[in-house]
Amino acid sequence: MTGWHRKHAIRKLADCEALRPGAWPDTPRRREPTYGATIKDGLVALWEASDRICGKRLEVMIPTLLPALERHGRLKLGKTDLALLVSISAATIDRLLIDTKVAASGGRRRRVGFYSAIRREVPIRTFNDWNDPAPGLCEVDMVAHHAGGMSST
Repeated sequence: MTGWHRKHAIRKLADCEALRPGAWPDTPRRREPTYGATIKDGLVALWEASDRICGKRLEVMIPTLLPALERHGRLKLGKTDLALLVSISAATIDRLLIDTKVAASGGRRRRVGFYSAIRREVPIRTFNDWNDPAPGLCEVDMVAHHAGGMSST
């Protein structure tokens, strides 16, 4: 709308000289980790208690499983850790549990293309070959199952 280039508009809106190229700091800024070792340990306990289900399903089960694990003494978390654990997303669950899942599977990841050899052996009909061979004769046997006799009344 102004006719300015995108970067020029950013610099003008920020009105800061730190945005000039070359004025960047030598080390990039890093975000502090949101979830620490306590959250990861609690997540591993929840994952084990839920029979090692995926993150999408575990996310839904966390509010149900947390009170049970606390009641049985398996988890002892503060209020902030509990709030973080309840609000964690499925993608973050999977990301935090990846090392645990690899260790639980014996240190190996699942192979990609695991069943491709089976797929090569089993013929699969696609939409391209529906007319080959062309439909032919259809034979049907009609059988009646009656305990008594056949009477047409």
